[in-house]
Order: sequence, then structure tokens, then C-alpha cells
Amino acid sequence: MRETRRAQQQGNRAQKEPRPVKHHSVIGALLTIILTFSLFIAVGSGVLRQTAFNPDFVANEITKTNAAKTLTKKVNTEAVNYATQYHIPASAVAHLVTKTAVQSDLTQTIKNIYANKTDPVSTTHIIAHVKQNLTTAIEKNVPLLAGSTTIVDLITTQLTSSYQQMLQVPQVTQAESQLASYNQIIQAVFWIALVISVVGLILLLISDHHLFLTLRHIGWAALISGGLLFLLRIGMNALGIVDYLAIAAKEFSEVATQLGNSIISSFTLPSIVLMLIGIVSLIVGHLKRVR
Repeated sequence: MRETRRAQQQGNRAQKEPRPVKHHSVIGALLTIILTFSLFIAVGSGVLRQTAFNPDFVANEITKTNAAKTLTKKVNTEAVNYATQYHIPASAVAHLVTKTAVQSDLTQTIKNIYANKTDPVSTTHIIAHVKQNLTTAIEKNVPLLAGSTTIVDLITTQLTSSYQQMLQVPQVTQAESQLASYNQIIQAVFWIALVISVVGLILLLISDHHLFLTLRHIGWAALISGGLLFLLRIGMNALGIVDYLAIAAKEFSEVATQLGNSIISSFTLPSIVLMLIGIVSLIVGHLKRVR
């Protein structure tokens, strides 16, 4: 009888004792650390791929500045200087080149630079507008020169040459020479970090043997990496990175400021998304414990 009672008491104690909670293993903790930094690097380099090293993004941001307007004004000033040499009234060529034409060629120039072309400066739209508008201006103001393609070709050549010189400044040529190398580095870093992140996730699933524990590991990795990205964004603003770029860019300071601010701001959304994923994963991962 006593043995039976003892057996019953031991059984009751076993039922009352809570099941042991599966603690974080050393391997799981190590994989979480690796996943944290790989996510941080993958998302950070991914943001740079879509912004600083994306010609469409850069071209779109430059359209928000006065770069095209400034270049148009300079080209038209040169047009007046060249036209007066052939007795063409300044008023007839004061608006020879349009901002739209300059913007189109500027956008194509940016794409050519990113494509690492030998002669990146595009003048296709500018030449077309100059020839058309100059021919009309000569016919209306200098009838004696009407039909003369020689003068039109001379002025067009001089203008396009001046435009190319405006863009072939040290700040642009230096950035052009370094862009391809930096782009290759960012691309390589992104793909390596992405592969490590995927492998890390798979290894976590294998090592944990427990979905809720894996979710907790993923949660911490996403939350910390997102927080690091957000701190990076704040740090770049605090250090005045954009101001430094603007000073280095000199006459292109407005473009540098616009690009710098837009690139830094682009880190905000991914960092918040990562932190939200982390918080949700941690909450779901702890539901099993509550139950």
C-alpha cells in the first residue's frame, strides 16, 4: 500500500512540474549573432544598390535640383557669344537650348557613367535643339545666311564642346573613375551577406529543432540589425556627411546635398521594417512559453 501511494505521489509531482523550457544553445546564439550582422550588411548594401548605385534613382534626384537649369543658362550664354561672331542678334539665340533638352542629355549622361562608357557625356538632344532653333533664328534674323549649314554646324560644335567641358570637371571625372570599383564592391558585399543570411536561417532551423525558439532567434537578429541601421542613419546625419559631400562637390554642391539626403533617408524604412519583423517574431516566439 505504501509503495502504491508513493508511486501515485511521484506521478502527481511529475504532472505538476512544468516542462523544461528549451534554452538558447551556444550554437543558436552564435548563429543569431552572425545573422544579425549579415542582415545589417545585406540590407545596408541593398539600400546603396537601390540608391547611390542606381542610375535611375540618381537621375530622378538630380531632376529635383537646379542642375539642368544652371547648365541651360550657361549653354545659352555661350550661344550668344558664338552667334554674335556671325552677326546673329543675341535676342534670337538667348533661349537656343531648352531645359528639357539639357535634362534629357544629363539623364543619359548619368546612365552612361554608370554603364562605364568611355565617352559618357551625351549631347544628342542638345545638338538636335540647337540645329533646329538656330536654323530658324538665322532665317528670321539674317536672311543672307539662310540655308547655310556651315555656320549652324560650327556653332553647334562649339556649343556641344563647351557643354562637355562644363561636365568634365575634376569632381565628376574622379567620381566617374571610382564608381565602377565601388559598385563592384557593393554588389559583392550584398550577395555575400545575403547568402550568409539565408544559410544562417537554415542552420538555425536545423540546430534549434523548435520553431518558436527559431522565431526568437530571428526576432533578436532582425530587431538588433534594424536598430543598427537606424543608428547608422542618425549617425550619418550627426556627423554631417552631407555637408562634407557638398563642400567636396563645389559647384555641384546642390546635387551632392540632394543625393546625400535622399540616400540617408532611404535607410529609414528598411530599418523600421526590420525592427517590426523582429518584434513580431519575438512576440510569436514567446507565445509557446505563455501557453
